[in-house]
Amino acid sequence: MPGGLGGPRAAQDRPPSTHTAQPPAPDLQPIIRIAMASHQRPAFGWSDSPPSRRISVCLLVAALAFLVLPSYGTAQAPRRPATPLQTATRAFIEGRYDEVDATTDKLDARDPNVVALKARAAIARGRYTPAESLLRPIVSRAPASEAALELGLLQQMLGRPDAAGILEKVAALADTTNDAIEMARAARALRALERFDEANAAYRDAANALPGDPAVQTGWGELFLEKYEKAEALKSFQMALQADPRWTPALVGSARALADDNPPQAVALAKRALELNPSSVDALVFLAEEAADASHHDEARQSLDKALAVNPSSLAAHALSAALSYVEDKPQDFEAAAAKALAIAPGYGEVYRVAGELAGHNYRFDEAVELTRRGLVLDSRNPRALADLGSHLLRTGDEPGARVALEASFKADPYNKLTYNLLTMMDTLDKFVTVRDGDVVMRLHKDEAPVLQDYAMALTHQALSTLSARYEFTPRGPILIEIFPKHDDFAVRTAGLPGMIGALGVCFGRVVTLDSPKARPPGEFQWEATLWHELAHVITLQMSNQRVPRWLTEGISVYEEKKARSEWGREMDVQFAGMLNRGETLKLRDLNAAFQNPKTISLAYYQASLLVEHIVSAYGDAGMRRLLRTYGQGIDTDAALKAALNTDLDQLQVGFDQTIERLFGDMRRAMTAPGDREALRAPTAVLRALASENPRSFPVQMALGTALRKENALDEAMQAFERAAALVPVAGGKDSPHEQMAAIALEKKDRPRAIKELTALVAVDFNNVEAARQLAAMLRQDNVEDPAKLVPVYQRIVAIDPFDADAHTLLGRFALQRNEADVAAREFRTVIALGPVDRAAAYTDLAESYFKGGKRAEAKKQTLAAILLAAFTLVPVLQPGLDAQLPAAPDDRFAGLQWRFVRIKYHHMFESGRVTQDFYGEPWGIDAPAAEQNLTRRVKTATAIQVEDPILLTMDDPRLFEYPWIYFVEPSSSRLLDSEIAILREFLLRGGSAMMDDFHGPAEWAMFEHEMKRLFPDREIIEVPKDHPVFSCFYKIDGYPQVPGLGSFLAGRTWERGGVVQHLRTILDDRGRPMIFINFDTDMGDGWEWSNAVDYPGYIKYTALAYRMGINEIIYALTH
Repeated sequence: MPGGLGGPRAAQDRPPSTHTAQPPAPDLQPIIRIAMASHQRPAFGWSDSPPSRRISVCLLVAALAFLVLPSYGTAQAPRRPATPLQTATRAFIEGRYDEVDATTDKLDARDPNVVALKARAAIARGRYTPAESLLRPIVSRAPASEAALELGLLQQMLGRPDAAGILEKVAALADTTNDAIEMARAARALRALERFDEANAAYRDAANALPGDPAVQTGWGELFLEKYEKAEALKSFQMALQADPRWTPALVGSARALADDNPPQAVALAKRALELNPSSVDALVFLAEEAADASHHDEARQSLDKALAVNPSSLAAHALSAALSYVEDKPQDFEAAAAKALAIAPGYGEVYRVAGELAGHNYRFDEAVELTRRGLVLDSRNPRALADLGSHLLRTGDEPGARVALEASFKADPYNKLTYNLLTMMDTLDKFVTVRDGDVVMRLHKDEAPVLQDYAMALTHQALSTLSARYEFTPRGPILIEIFPKHDDFAVRTAGLPGMIGALGVCFGRVVTLDSPKARPPGEFQWEATLWHELAHVITLQMSNQRVPRWLTEGISVYEEKKARSEWGREMDVQFAGMLNRGETLKLRDLNAAFQNPKTISLAYYQASLLVEHIVSAYGDAGMRRLLRTYGQGIDTDAALKAALNTDLDQLQVGFDQTIERLFGDMRRAMTAPGDREALRAPTAVLRALASENPRSFPVQMALGTALRKENALDEAMQAFERAAALVPVAGGKDSPHEQMAAIALEKKDRPRAIKELTALVAVDFNNVEAARQLAAMLRQDNVEDPAKLVPVYQRIVAIDPFDADAHTLLGRFALQRNEADVAAREFRTVIALGPVDRAAAYTDLAESYFKGGKRAEAKKQTLAAILLAAFTLVPVLQPGLDAQLPAAPDDRFAGLQWRFVRIKYHHMFESGRVTQDFYGEPWGIDAPAAEQNLTRRVKTATAIQVEDPILLTMDDPRLFEYPWIYFVEPSSSRLLDSEIAILREFLLRGGSAMMDDFHGPAEWAMFEHEMKRLFPDREIIEVPKDHPVFSCFYKIDGYPQVPGLGSFLAGRTWERGGVVQHLRTILDDRGRPMIFINFDTDMGDGWEWSNAVDYPGYIKYTALAYRMGINEIIYALTH
C-alpha cells in the first residue's frame, strides 16, 4: 500500500512510513533526525526488539525537546495575523470564543470558512444545535467546504446517520484538488471515515505543500496517535510547535503521546496548553484522565468540572465523570452520568468503553469486560471497543474470547498497531506448551518448558500455599501463568505494545505474565522472586476485590519476596540509606503518586515494602488482613486505615519514621561522607587522614581501599575494605568490599581468603552469578566435596540461570548422594533438555536416579539410551590426534583470562529488498543460539578462563569496547554503515579481535573483500602461515581444518559454493598482530551448533575440530 500507514495484517512487505518532514529549526535538528532515523522500517510489527528500543529512545528525546519549547515563544513568536479571519482563528486556538463570535459577526456570513469557524466556537462550548443551524444552509450550496466538514464531524460525534454522506463529499476532494488547504480538509474527512491509508497520503501531500501549517501537522499527528504510532505522532506535533509554539492542540497531542512513557512530562505539557488556552476541554479531560489513573479522584473531578463549565455537553467529560463514579462504587451516579452522555448522543457507546477502560486500570477486568460489552450493544462495530474487549478478556484469562474480539477489531481497523501486535502475540502463544497442575495453568515456550516447568510449577504451588495460609485466603482460579523468553512478547501480552523496558512481571488478578530467565542476561533479574511477587498480587488483588491501592499491593509483594528469601530483597538497602541522608525519601501521602513517576518508581516499590513491614510489625498479620478486606469495601485510604487499624496517615508516618531509624539508623550514619564526593577522589595521603578522622564512614573507607589497591598496597587496602564491610555488611555489587577483598586475595594467591570473601559476597548479592560461578569453580578446584558448602552455591547459580547444565548436573549428583531420587531425576531431566556435551553421561545419571527411586522401567529405558549414545560419542576418542569431547579437568594455563561470546548483529544485503532475511533467517543470526551456548560450555569445561554468558550486540552499542573478542557469521552478507565501519576499525586498532566465519566460494569472498577494503583500504588480507602460534597456543593442530556445514556433510562433501580448499586468513595491525581471524571455506559455527546432534554420529569428528580451532583462535586473541 504505497503511501499508507501500513497494510493488512497478512502483508509481509509493508513499506516504510512515508511521513516526510521539512528541515527543522537548528535547535531541534538532532532530535528530529533521531526520530526520522528510527522510522525507516515498517510502521507495523513489534517482534523485532531493536525498533521498540528506538521508539523508547525517540519518546525520551522528544520529551527532552519539549523542555525547551517555552523558549520558542519568545524567540519565534507566531507572525501577526494578517486578516480578521486569522485573528479569529488565533482567538479560537486560545479559547477566546466570545471574541471569535464578535469577529466573525463582522465578516461575510456566506463565507464557508467564516461560518465554519463560528460553528467550531459554538461546538467548543456545547452549543450543538445552534452550530448545526449555522452550518446546514452553507453546506447545501458548498458540499465540500470547511463548513461541510464541520457539519459532518458534528453529526458523526452525535451519531447521526447522515454524517457519512456529508463527509464523503468532502473526502472526494482528495481525488480532484490541487489546493493544499482542500487536501488537508479531505484528510480530516478521510480520517473520520476510517479510510486511514488515504488520509495519511492526503496529509503527506498537504504537509509537503504547507510545511509551516501547524493545523496540518497536528491533524497528521493525531492520525498517527490514533494508530499508536507515537514516535511519528510526536514528530508531527514537534513540527507544528516549531511553526507555532502556542498551538495548543499540538501541546495536548504531545501530552497524549507521552502519557504512557513519561506521565509527569505529559502533565506538564497539558498544563502548558492550559496556560495558553484555559478553555481547552481536551487538555482538561486529559489532566482528569491522568489524575484518575493516579487515583486522585478529587483532582480529576476538579478538571472535569472546569471542562463542563466550558462545554456542558462534552461527551468525553461526561464519560469520564461516569467512569469515576463507577470505580468509586457509586452505581446510581454512574448511570446518571452515563444517561447525560446518551441524552446528547444516544449511540455513544464510548461512555461504557471509557468506564471499562478505567475499571481495567483499576484491575477490575471482569467488570471491564461487562462494561465494554454494554458499549458494543450501542455501537457493535466500534473497533476500539472491540480491541479493548479483547485486551480485557486476555487479562481475565479468556484467550479464545479475546481472539474473537481482536479479530473483529482488526477486520474493522487493520491499521491499529495494538490489535495487530496482540493477535501476532497470540499466534506465538498458540505454540507454547501448556502445563496444568491443580488450579494452576502454566504456558511456556516449547524450548524452555522442559527446563522451567518443574521449577516454576513447584515454586508457584509453594508461593500460593504460603501466602494463602498467611492471609487466610484462597484465590479463585484457575491461575494462568505465561512465561515469555522474549521481553517484547511479554510487553505486548501485557500492554499491547513492545517496550516496558523496566517491567519484569505483571499480575491481572487471575493471570500472571513475566519474562523468562532467557529474556534478559543472567544476573539482571531474579525470575523466581518476580514470580513470587506476582503471585502475592494474586492474593492481594482478589482479597480486596481489586480495590487495593498500588502502594499496598506492591509493598506487600516486595515484602513477601524478602520474607520468602531474605537475599531476594536487598538491592536497594544501601541506596535507600544514602537517600535518607540526602532527604530524598518519600512522605507517605506522596507514596501512591510516586508510582506514576519514572524518577521515583523504584524508590516507591522499596519504600512501600518498608511501610508494609512496619504495619505488620505494629499491627500483626491480622491487621494487614483487616486492611486488605477493608479496602475491598471500596473506601479510601484514610477511611480504611481508621477502620482497620484505628490510625491515619499522619500517625502512621510517625511510627514509620521510627521504624526506619531502627532499621537503617546505623547504615545511614555509616553512609555519611564528609564534604562533597570530590573529597573521595583526593590523593591517597589525604584519604588516609580522612579515613582516620572518619573511621565509621563507609564511603571514605571504600575510597581509601580503592586508592590503595591501585597503588598495589594490598595489605593496607584489605584493612580498609574490612572496616567498610564491618560498617555495611549488606553492600553488594561493585560497591561491595567483599568483591574487592576477594580480588585482592586472588592477587595474593590466598585462595582460602578469596573463597571466604566470595562466600560473603554471594550471601548478600543474590544476582551476582559471576561471583557464584567463580566460588563454585574454586571450591571444586580445591577438591571440596562437602555438599553443605557446594550445594547452596550451585543452587544459587541455577536460581539465577536455570539454563546452566553443569550446575544442574552437579546438583543432581549431590541429590543422588543424599538418596533424593526425585530431586536428582528432575535435575538430570533438565540437563538432557539443555543438550549437554556428554549426553551419554546425562542419560546414565538419569537412569541411576530412576533406579534409586524404584522406577525400574524408566531406569532401563534411560540406560539403553545411554548405551546407544556412548557408542556414538566414542568416535572422537578413536580419531587419531583428536581430544574427547570433555577433558578430565580444566587446563589452568590461562586462568585469569575473561571471555564472552559476543555475536554481532549487522546490517546486511537482504535489507534493501522485499525480504529481510535469506532462506535460513537473518544472516547475522545463523547457528544461534546453540553455537555460542555450546562453545561457551566447551571453553568453560576445557579451560580455566572465566566465561560469561553469550550476548548479542550491534556495532554502535556502547558496551562493544568492554569485550576483546567479537564474532561475525556469514560476513560476506554484511553491509556496515560508514559509522559502523569507523567503530569496527577503532575496536580492532585498539586491540580488539574479530572472528569472521562461515562464508564460501569466490562470489562470497569478493563481497567480503569489498567490505574489508572499506574497513582497511591500505591493509592486505594475508594467509596465516602453518607455523603460526594460533595452531599451537592451546591445542596442537596439524593444519587448518575444513569443518563442513551439516548440510554439506549430509550431502557427502566437506565444502560448499565452490569453496573446495579451506583458508585461515587475517589482517595485521602495525605491530603484526592478527586483528581478524577469517575462517573462509569452513563452517566452525555449524560444528559448534551440531555438537550434540546424536542423529549424525559421523559429524562428531568435525565438531571436535571446530571446538579446538575455535578455542585456539580465542585464546590467541585474548593473549595478544
